[in-house]
Amino acid sequence: MTELVRFRCLNCGHKFKIKVLTEDESREAQKRNMPISAAHCPECNRTDICRGWD
Repeated sequence: MTELVRFRCLNCGHKFKIKVLTEDESREAQKRNMPISAAHCPECNRTDICRGWD
């Protein structure tokens, strides 16, 4: 089951929430060669983000 995680973009500072796969789901998807995309900022599309809004 996916979980809702908070992220903050290190480039533009945008704060957002997205649904991400749990560790078990991610591991299972990799075993089945299913594509997994990296989380990215919806404002600037950069992938340099950190968890949390601190």
